Amino acid sequence: MAGLCLLLIGSAAGCDFGRPQPPPAYGVKVRYARGQLLTFPDLTVEFMGEREEKSPYYPRNFRYYDFRVRQGDQGIIVSWTEGTGLIGPSLFELGGNHYRLERVMSDALGRLDENELVLWKDQAQP
Repeated sequence: MAGLCLLLIGSAAGCDFGRPQPPPAYGVKVRYARGQLLTFPDLTVEFMGEREEKSPYYPRNFRYYDFRVRQGDQGIIVSWTEGTGLIGPSLFELGGNHYRLERVMSDALGRLDENELVLWKDQAQP
């Protein structure tokens, strides 16, 4: 069956539909889709979609990937972009904790698929 999916879809990743995925965890590749709620140990992440904006300082439009992040009754929108060609993480703070959202490339895990992200929770500084 996996070979058939490979022929029809062009990648084995397309054959994972219907298979249960492990729950999201920090420091691992996690697949996401628009509107899907990813429940990490102390927060939830939901991909809201993509948007483009013109930049007054750069000749190309910037494409943003917006994620709604919630922890209890607190929530923020975290936007990741590669607009300038840099593909570093989006850094954010919520509930006194510091996080890094990686998309496209992870320093520790390498290249990510189009629909993957890695979320890191940084250790609190004493």
